[in-house]
Amino acid sequence: RGSYKVSRMLRSSACARPCRLLVEWRRALPHAVLPCCFRGPSDAAPPPTSRLERRRGRLLALLRSLRLPRPTSFAAFDNDFPLPLRAADLVDAPCAPSGKGLAYLVGFFDGDGCVSVCNGRSGCELSVKQSIQHPEVLLRYLQAFGGSITLSNHAQGSVHVMLSWRITGQGARDAATVLCRHLSLKREQLLIASRWPRGTDERELMASRLRQLKLVDSSGAFVESWEYLAGFFDAEGCISIPATYPGVRLDISQKHPSILLSISSWLVRAWPTYTPCFRSIGNGHMYRLSVSKMAVSRFMLERLIDSGLQQKRPAAEIALGVEGSNHLLSRQRLAA
Repeated sequence: RGSYKVSRMLRSSACARPCRLLVEWRRALPHAVLPCCFRGPSDAAPPPTSRLERRRGRLLALLRSLRLPRPTSFAAFDNDFPLPLRAADLVDAPCAPSGKGLAYLVGFFDGDGCVSVCNGRSGCELSVKQSIQHPEVLLRYLQAFGGSITLSNHAQGSVHVMLSWRITGQGARDAATVLCRHLSLKREQLLIASRWPRGTDERELMASRLRQLKLVDSSGAFVESWEYLAGFFDAEGCISIPATYPGVRLDISQKHPSILLSISSWLVRAWPTYTPCFRSIGNGHMYRLSVSKMAVSRFMLERLIDSGLQQKRPAAEIALGVEGSNHLLSRQRLAA
């Protein structure tokens, strides 16, 4: 029907001015692509990239509007656990770790842990958040110190469900005391949590000091073992396989540089002929430590696996097996 209207319009407007013909064409077929002879600069067809961007924007908007059902359980270590999960629900009573297990938990807490003041400044809360796809480390904190694992936020669009391990009260003071035994990035924050004062003025002072510690960098050498580094890399590290060659790249990004410099010094002692790449990113607001030499990356991943790497262990095993014949397949498996 549209083509009939256009042909009729052209016959009746053969002698009309081009501008009038253009107006009538617009009225007949408002969504049609104009012939080149009538097309002005503003009528040009949008480039493919802009069309793709608009489609991507619409899909992202649709994805953000999707809200998945609230989960009632999570899976870890081949078992299902209800939500919320409390220490009293476990078969075994919490048992504080020591040695290598403690070093791993301290390293992970330095990466993803948080010390915060409870409402009313009655004490401090220790917490760690993780995706529901990787809740094993939360269960380790629960088994070590008690507390509870609860739902932190719902799944919406591409955002996964987040779980949180939390502990308050005397349990938080006891857990902070144990975590303080190991040199760490957040040791001073943990010391405040373990020695929370009783007086109102002292509590106000400690709450202010805790806020300051979250804004400034800490100084010192924090990496004293591969177990600590395994925990920190599980929380903050990234394993990637470059698209152009069958190699392995390891990255750690942080807001403050001291922990990255400490890791770099540790790696230089372990592999004296190689110095990791340290640089600032994001206009100087972030820092990144990178290891791109294949031999050093393999060495690091093997040591981290032997030292208890848990959440990134599957990705590390894929990276250790990359070679020329399975380069693209390994990249696909790593991205899955």
